[in-house]
Amino acid sequence: MSLPLVVLAAGLSTRYGRLKQLDPLGPDGEAIMDYNIFDAARAGFDRIIVVTRSEIENDIRAHLSAMVGEALPIEYVHQTLDKLPEGFHGSPERTRPWVCPPAFHHRVHPPSGPTGPPRPTRR
Repeated sequence: MSLPLVVLAAGLSTRYGRLKQLDPLGPDGEAIMDYNIFDAARAGFDRIIVVTRSEIENDIRAHLSAMVGEALPIEYVHQTLDKLPEGFHGSPERTRPWVCPPAFHHRVHPPSGPTGPPRPTRR
């Protein structure tokens, strides 16, 4: 059974001033998502799905290629304004993508099986 890690990395970080996803925070230039991927791989996740935007995909790809290499397969999907789940309708004035769950639902076609560790059940 495949256990993918979904990395939500579609923000343009316009208020921040540069891509937060790639900001070097670790002692050797690691970004936050590098730590997430490392921990997920140790926990048994076996592939990565990166939800991003076409405008920043090359930067994200270059970074992950250098940091992850061939250790895990990586799939890239885009958040777009025109691909919404059935029954959703966008405003023509909208310029930013929808929140990631609708984009993930429609664009990634959720994989069969779990997408993360099991959640506790309520009694």
